[in-house]
Amino acid sequence: MRPIARFGWLTCIALLGLALCPAPTARAGDAVDSSEAADLLATRILGAAELRMKAKVEEARLLEAAGRRDEALAALREVATIHEQALARADAVRAAPAQRVRFVEAWGPSRATPIPSRPLPRVAPPPVPSEPRRLAKVEPVRGAVRYLLRAQRPDGHFGSLAGPVDSETTAFAVLALLDAVEDDATEAIGAIRRGASALAALDPEVQTEPALAGWALAAAYARLGDAAWKEPLRRIAARVDLTVPGMVGPRVHLSQIDSAERALRALWILVFLEEIDPLEETLPEDARLAEVRSSLLDLVPGLDLPKDSAGAYARDLLRLAADLPDDAPGVRGAGGGGVDAFRSPGWWMRAGASPSPHDTLAILLGTVLLRERFGTDDPREGTVWWNGVLVRAADRQVVDGAEAGSWEPSDARSKQKGAVWTTAVTLLAWRAWDVPWRAPVAK
Repeated sequence: MRPIARFGWLTCIALLGLALCPAPTARAGDAVDSSEAADLLATRILGAAELRMKAKVEEARLLEAAGRRDEALAALREVATIHEQALARADAVRAAPAQRVRFVEAWGPSRATPIPSRPLPRVAPPPVPSEPRRLAKVEPVRGAVRYLLRAQRPDGHFGSLAGPVDSETTAFAVLALLDAVEDDATEAIGAIRRGASALAALDPEVQTEPALAGWALAAAYARLGDAAWKEPLRRIAARVDLTVPGMVGPRVHLSQIDSAERALRALWILVFLEEIDPLEETLPEDARLAEVRSSLLDLVPGLDLPKDSAGAYARDLLRLAADLPDDAPGVRGAGGGGVDAFRSPGWWMRAGASPSPHDTLAILLGTVLLRERFGTDDPREGTVWWNGVLVRAADRQVVDGAEAGSWEPSDARSKQKGAVWTTAVTLLAWRAWDVPWRAPVAK
């Protein structure tokens, strides 16, 4: 009998769970009212759970083949957890039908699956051989978490004691830890609380990226429910608009800055607005914020394609949020166009400049874009991205010495930000691949 047979009862649970997850039935072009949208969302939740369950079963098989039996057993146990969470979430959605589009399926602990005003087109590509998925040389999460905990300063921020406070590094560290640890990880939860409190204490008027800090604070509040963060969240929400600090002098409008930075800053604003949206009791319906969101989405169709890879992915995520047609942005210049061209293998190698497994922010945004466009179980895009980008990035993690668990900065942006920022963003990218949805504690 093969060793994996020792896990037979868990495998049965996995297969039973897959059988109980119905396949999507919505057709492109169907009209969707609130109740139908709830049914569609519930179906998408179960469908996404089915993909994650299949991926976990395959991961367990690979781990067993590599002799990592304890990890294989843990992966199979996660299948039952994914199934239970999906059923509970689907029931909750049907009980309270959603009213509008949700964008940030892959962002933060209060993420929700999108309900487009029209179902996203699904083009069935011709069958192609699927390469096997590789395992990282070392499981990267534990080492990265330990490194980030060591990198927290006495004032709660993350980063070097020798440098100034960088709210962007602290924000990404808080977000990465939220996705990487469970509620019983006392030390890490304490670090998250200190990091979020440090962000809450900053003056949003002087921050270069108040929306990014607000996203992390809202995610922490949704998960941990600290009432002391309510007022800081309101202050950040009151400050967020479509202007950014100028190089010199007063703030300038988003439309006046570099295309890559414009797309990135617009994305942080949108993700912050989506993250705080479920927190109705903390931030009641705000007409000003609704206007900010509307004005931001109005800018999206006119965004040109940045040459910077991270900027190109940010622009494509904004197009997805605006529910624009799949027109293969970034592929036209290579002679293609339309959904078929966008779905061609290695689409991400032609989006903006060729992304590299050393371009930290592009790894994060490309992972989220792939998850939203195709799903991580896609045999063409998912496997290629996993093997060619995520696993290659994971394998660059430092495994010993004082910097164990970190990633060395390797692109211009990460070299400017430092190893703590690089580690936080890389960990967030790794976890964004398949982290399960977590209902917010604070409303």
